[in-house]
Amino acid sequence: MKLSISVFLSLTFLFSQKLDPINPNLDKIKNMLENASRTGQVVMVEDFTGLS
Repeated sequence: MKLSISVFLSLTFLFSQKLDPINPNLDKIKNMLENASRTGQVVMVEDFTGLS
């Protein structure tokens, strides 16, 4: 009983600390937006998430 509780608690702790995976495409977009902001350019972004 104690073993199962300790395994459960350790697994929940490990998975709660897991960070979201970093998407390289999001990093590219972030870098482009930061560069555009530094140079004073206007950026138009269109969202295709399907949410209305």
